[in-house]
Amino acid sequence: MYLGTTITSVLLIAACVLPIVISNRNRSKRMKLFFDKLNDFATQHSGQIDQHDVWNGTVIGIDKIKLKLFYIQTNGESQIEKEIDLKNVQQCNVVNKSRTVNNNGDSTKVIERLDLCFVFVGKVTPDILLPFYDINRDNLSIDLELELINKWATLINALLDEHLSKSQRHF
Repeated sequence: MYLGTTITSVLLIAACVLPIVISNRNRSKRMKLFFDKLNDFATQHSGQIDQHDVWNGTVIGIDKIKLKLFYIQTNGESQIEKEIDLKNVQQCNVVNKSRTVNNNGDSTKVIERLDLCFVFVGKVTPDILLPFYDINRDNLSIDLELELINKWATLINALLDEHLSKSQRHF
């Protein structure tokens, strides 16, 4: 009698836990695949990845020594690959395109796009926008994109300030 209950309990627990384990394993494989793509892209441009993040078919990484940023975003069959030399960047900004929706007297702010904008020194090179979130491409709800874009803007601006202070000391 106890044996039947034990076997049933073990099978039920396995049926509940197995999908979670498989899902986490597949997620880890996808993240490793994206990191490998980013690492190969950085190597092609004589860089290395010191810090990176992966989310929603997108990966970003930075080489803090050579001041290069690497970005890859896949969308179905298309892929965007960008390499940005931060030595030529004046500043990095977060562009938050949103709209307000009224619903029965309650107004809600809906974020449509989040882009990381790079403004270059001398305005010779046009600004570059790296999409972190687009309501038309990604899920309708924002997960970590807002935190990630602010993290990367802060990190990049700190590196830019450090680079500027070092270059001013050499004169």
